[in-house]
Amino acid sequence: MSTKPDNRAYLNPQAALGEAEQKALVAPYEPRETYIEGRGQKRADWIASLRPTSTAIVPELFCLAKAGGRKDGRFADLLLAAGKVCRRGVVLIEASSGVRSDGKKWDAALERARNMLGRAVKKGKRGKPPLGFVREEVKDMLHIRDSKKLRNWKERVAAMKRIGIRVPSRTWFYTKLDGLAREFGLI
Repeated sequence: MSTKPDNRAYLNPQAALGEAEQKALVAPYEPRETYIEGRGQKRADWIASLRPTSTAIVPELFCLAKAGGRKDGRFADLLLAAGKVCRRGVVLIEASSGVRSDGKKWDAALERARNMLGRAVKKGKRGKPPLGFVREEVKDMLHIRDSKKLRNWKERVAAMKRIGIRVPSRTWFYTKLDGLAREFGLI
């Protein structure tokens, strides 16, 4: 007699990975129960529901961490939660990659999750410069700022508009532009 596996999924909707995407990732595992953080269900309830015959499914490993806080604190929380799950004698599976907590690729999955935790807080926009400026725009703004021909802020704004650069605030232009230029290796 074949029985349906006791798969129990935990979803933690975050800015980097919404609830719909998470449901799509765990769907192939046909979870018997799905716990969604913030819908009257908590991660602790999900962990308490796990039995040694269960399989714990998370869409991405970083979803096991709390949604807010600093990257290192969230990673520590993830490790604590994964430890609680494994102490119950349950195998934890990352649905997106199929990596199991008892497999050889678990350490690599944890490292990937650690990297993703920084992105999740930033709404998945890691690597995007502040205000969305690209390298060429920052280079042009440096030239405009340092130009001897442009004497005041109004002339600099007109020059930026002429070449199609979205005009930042005056304070940002004079205080933060150098930092962004350093990130791009322009100065």
